[in-house]
Amino acid sequence: MKILLGLSLSLALLLTGSGCTEKTDATPTGQTCKNERVLEDYQNREAVVTLTQLDTYCLIVDTAAIARGSYRLEHYLVPAVRLPSQYQVEGLRVRLTGRKKSCYGLTTFPNLRNMFGYKLEVDNIQFKDR
Repeated sequence: MKILLGLSLSLALLLTGSGCTEKTDATPTGQTCKNERVLEDYQNREAVVTLTQLDTYCLIVDTAAIARGSYRLEHYLVPAVRLPSQYQVEGLRVRLTGRKKSCYGLTTFPNLRNMFGYKLEVDNIQFKDR
């Protein structure tokens, strides 16, 4: 009887300790955006528009990745404000001025379970000269 009572008490303590966690400003991957900082500045930098979700357009600025036409997850930049509709074209080449921020985990692919993509504050975007 003492063993059963001891096990019940232990189980009750475990369950009460595993309740709700404190609310944070973290992304689903746990990266906090509260104290974000600028990682890179882009001035008139070539970029390619790519679609990750039904309505999420990202930008790729890595020149080697653009040349290869294949992008690694850490290359995705997610605009803080939705791109204007004329720039929402998969594969469109543009010129970008803005800042890559430390906030990470802002998008995903429909068939991928983890989040990726750095926050991008766009100051200016233009069509690339052809």
